[in-house]
Amino acid sequence: MSKQKINAVKYQRSYKKDNYFRLGEFDCKNDDINMLFKKHIDKMHSTTYIFTDETEKIISFVSFCASSIQIKNKNGLFALPAAELKLFGVDRAYQHKNIVINGTELKYSEFTFRWLIAYIQNSIKPMINIEYLILHSVPNQNTLKFYEKMGMKYFTENESVHSSDFSDGCIPMYLEI
Repeated sequence: MSKQKINAVKYQRSYKKDNYFRLGEFDCKNDDINMLFKKHIDKMHSTTYIFTDETEKIISFVSFCASSIQIKNKNGLFALPAAELKLFGVDRAYQHKNIVINGTELKYSEFTFRWLIAYIQNSIKPMINIEYLILHSVPNQNTLKFYEKMGMKYFTENESVHSSDFSDGCIPMYLEI
């Protein structure tokens, strides 16, 4: 269990140049997520926050953007505003490890995910009235269990989200904010 300080840094293009080796060391044990984070984050049209320890080693990151949930009913199709979690990764050195934040013990993954929820609730929702967080989960039982633990729910047959080649094979989920 750790009581270390975590820094949240908003990703800018200059971060890649200034922290090339730190990015190169990051490994969340998922080759696709690692590649997207390290090589394509500038092209994802999303906002990314990187979480580092006191040595500036990357602990985790979240990348998110604006989106919507489409709901089909007898009156037609309508959309509800949402934030979409595009990418989320925790470095293997921090996976399944705990940290104490304000007296609460959490896994690093839980800390990062809760940070995102709080950021959406406190900074984004007041400006543009986001009602949901959506994501496309990799079809891994541990990952799905994590998102379920964090309150994410599965879409029904009347609900859908925009999909892309990036999300092929992934499982869409949502959380009311």
